[in-house]
Amino acid sequence: MKLPTLVDVYTWVKETEKLGYVPMEGIYRHALSLSKTYTPAIIDTYNEDSIPYREALKDVEKFIGKPIVYMRAISPSYEEGFVWVSIAVDSFCPHILNFPNAIKVTVLHDTMATKGVFGESNKNQFLLGARHNDYFAYVSEYAKRCFIEYYTSTISTSIDDSVFGKYGNYHRWSELPSRSLLSLHYYSSSVGSVYERKNLRLVLEHAKKSRLTHFHVGSFKGECEEDIVSYSLLQSFHYLGALSDTMTEEVVSKCGVFYCLSKDEGFSMTPLEAIVLGVEKIILSDIPAHREVYDEREVNFVDIESEIPKAEDLSVTVSEDYRKYMFDEYNRTNVENRFENFLKHATRNHSRNSQ
Repeated sequence: MKLPTLVDVYTWVKETEKLGYVPMEGIYRHALSLSKTYTPAIIDTYNEDSIPYREALKDVEKFIGKPIVYMRAISPSYEEGFVWVSIAVDSFCPHILNFPNAIKVTVLHDTMATKGVFGESNKNQFLLGARHNDYFAYVSEYAKRCFIEYYTSTISTSIDDSVFGKYGNYHRWSELPSRSLLSLHYYSSSVGSVYERKNLRLVLEHAKKSRLTHFHVGSFKGECEEDIVSYSLLQSFHYLGALSDTMTEEVVSKCGVFYCLSKDEGFSMTPLEAIVLGVEKIILSDIPAHREVYDEREVNFVDIESEIPKAEDLSVTVSEDYRKYMFDEYNRTNVENRFENFLKHATRNHSRNSQ
């Protein structure tokens, strides 16, 4: 018997309540994809008619195009069992522990929460997720390796390889986008929420040295405010804030150079999407996740601890064959099929272990 699969959208709904709009950055893109394939759900302690985040819940329902199942933590349902999917290890729902028949699966994006990048509460949430989830779908081998190191050192026990499955990551297009007819080599861009680890300051310094007009797209997270203010005084820097996917595509596709100089990543999606859009020159920090995903014959890896050459002195450009390859390799259908197969494995494995 196939068990129902529920996707935890509580974090997504609460972030929607906080922001006043439905976010689609980072893990929330996965929340949307998984919610369209499976059943979006929330477990909480409120009576359904007194949920305080009701309006945000409705906004997310409208965005997904289907209702969100609401389950009370104190009156467990689905006695026959179900699969519970959380969109990130540090988005663990403690109420799921009231459902002993649930098979708990999570997506392992990175382990930066363990380093305090997102604050102490996320650090504690990550530990809960690491302890109590049964299966982990990882976006990269690097993310998996970091998680195992964290798990064995923090929880002081080994973890079986059978609980892991590759999830990967995906771009947002169903068809290969046409290259922009107006791609300007003296324009550069970067995309991502403004965190210190994203190294926006270094990006801006390099773009300035290379005499590029730089555009950054991404929501402000309360970090690097001085950098944004000071660089915004320059005519060569434009901070655009959070934009829709369509508007982000318009900006990135017009630029001849794309930067991602992060100090650490679990996968790093934005360079993939810049490649698919046809950006000619990609400049990436030389970190493990970038090395795993991207080909050094097609992108420029730079040491962020040393002086970075000017963009014009970096000669590697993206070929059309590589653009098509990355489009095919990281399409959403591939990722969804891998995840479905992993859920089947998790269900079979869990059934055997329960006997």
